[in-house]
Amino acid sequence: MASAAPKRCYYEILGLPRDCSPTDIKLAFRRLALTLHPDKQAPGSDVAAATAAFQELQHAHSVLSDPQERAYYDSHRSQILFADPVSSRSGTASASPVPDLFSFFSTSAFSGFSDSGRGFYKVYGDVFDKVYAQEVAYARRMGIPTDSIPTPPVIGNLDSPYTQVTAFYSYWLGFGSVMDFGWAAEWDASRGENRRVRRLMEEDNKKAMRKARREYNDAVRGKRWSERRPRRRRRRSGQWRIKSLSGRGWTRSS
Repeated sequence: MASAAPKRCYYEILGLPRDCSPTDIKLAFRRLALTLHPDKQAPGSDVAAATAAFQELQHAHSVLSDPQERAYYDSHRSQILFADPVSSRSGTASASPVPDLFSFFSTSAFSGFSDSGRGFYKVYGDVFDKVYAQEVAYARRMGIPTDSIPTPPVIGNLDSPYTQVTAFYSYWLGFGSVMDFGWAAEWDASRGENRRVRRLMEEDNKKAMRKARREYNDAVRGKRWSERRPRRRRRRSGQWRIKSLSGRGWTRSS
């Protein structure tokens, strides 16, 4: 079954920046409504698609034109954009959009230390590429400057210089996600029956989000990665000693 299309940000729907004024919102809605209204479509157009687009526009306008609704949306945007509506209603956390790293904690995830196929450098190079790509994708969607996320050094291979190896591991051992893990929130606080309940829901959500972010950062930085990497030590003979978890060793000329 095809996955549902990702939710669009209300500001994106209206074609506006997040710091737009109420007047900007009103004018953008009027301008777009003239082109998206089902009655304005040419004969033979997809009426169902036009109706869906117009309803999306109406909903975005109704939220952003209300000061209280807009304030709530701004402070819960990642939760709204990434959350599964069914999960939110049932009081369970949504499925996480971040890469699943658990299977890569095992030595069975790779075979040998080549940079192709199932080799260590190929497998883990692809994993960290996905982690970085998710950070950039999230930043773009949330309006965070992508230049705030430094480009990681490449993982290289067995022939890479030691400076490249240390640069790669230093980068990822210091990793901190830009994502706030709003999808880990367990409650839709707007459905709380009173102020006290809503506050408790918000507190639970913040705890869940902090926990999910901490666990993800730990997984990316984690000791388990470093335990699986080839271990290099410079030798007096000018060679590298490469040692795997199993204790087997290789030497090569530097």
